[in-house]
Amino acid sequence: MRIKRYEGSDIQEVLQRIKSELGRDAVILHSQRLRKGGFLGLGAKLRYEVLAATDLNTVASPPTPSPSVPPPQDNDLAMEEIKRLKQEIQSLRASLGLMAQGRNTEPLNALTSVGVDPEVAAKLLEDGHPQTREELVQKVASAFSLAGPLLNGNSRQVVALIGPTGVGKTTTIAKMAAVASLDQKAKVALVTSDTYRIGAVDQLRTYCQILRLPLDVALSPDEMQAAVAAHQDKDLILIDTVGRGQRHSLQLSELGAMLRAANPTQIHLVLSASSDRYVMMEVVEKFGALGADRLIFTKLDEAVRPGELVNVASATKMPVSYFTDGQKVPEDLHLADPILLAERIVGDYHA
Repeated sequence: MRIKRYEGSDIQEVLQRIKSELGRDAVILHSQRLRKGGFLGLGAKLRYEVLAATDLNTVASPPTPSPSVPPPQDNDLAMEEIKRLKQEIQSLRASLGLMAQGRNTEPLNALTSVGVDPEVAAKLLEDGHPQTREELVQKVASAFSLAGPLLNGNSRQVVALIGPTGVGKTTTIAKMAAVASLDQKAKVALVTSDTYRIGAVDQLRTYCQILRLPLDVALSPDEMQAAVAAHQDKDLILIDTVGRGQRHSLQLSELGAMLRAANPTQIHLVLSASSDRYVMMEVVEKFGALGADRLIFTKLDEAVRPGELVNVASATKMPVSYFTDGQKVPEDLHLADPILLAERIVGDYHA
């Protein structure tokens, strides 16, 4: 990798020199504004100093180990480090773009620090520089679209929750049932096919007993179809499905058969806000093929980088129906609101 330091009084001139000498794929490793010359700081002139390098992608890949040598165990760590470096480089590029326009980079830095992709953050800020926290919240909120209410007038809704293991589908569906039955006075029934996870049915049955709601267990597509048909008198049928790994094609195929039998009017894909964008986007890609048409973000209280939700919403354009931020039923279930989500993501930023 070739690394070189550049300096000049005009940032555009510096960037042009980098492009000319290192090529279009050059990356910015570091940049800063300096004041040089003058006497005791008086009369000092503004200078830009930029550390640039050839693209990280040009670095040769490590040699493939021979069959007799076991593969290295730290490949995953190496890939994570590469991802981190690329994100930092993207952030620096975006910051330089704002610097070149004479704009404050603090809002961009605030977003990237909580996990918003630098390119996504730059796009959110391209129409104007937010002067206050409230304006930054509005910018972030624009990344989200809403799925609307669970119940729609007088029409019966059959709602399925799908997603990977461990994202909180069962607890979320219990919260949805509680809100619909207690707050909205709707007639609700639940169906579960999650018989793989130890205690899953018992957990949901306990919730249903407390709420005095019927619960059916479906072990096959035929049983699923019969269970849904048995509750024609209900306003809302909630279906809890077994968690499936996004890389297990056979399991996803089985889940697809269950969904076809249920014939839901809504399919909510449940994602854990504590996951990174790469995991969430892979989940969206695989489960999206099953007909998922809206998102639920869970475990927002556990998210270290809540800005990842902005990345997913921007990339998928899928509307968000709910988010959760705790285990309490139903208090920790929130109808998706772009401003409320953006408030949680922006945090205590001050312009």
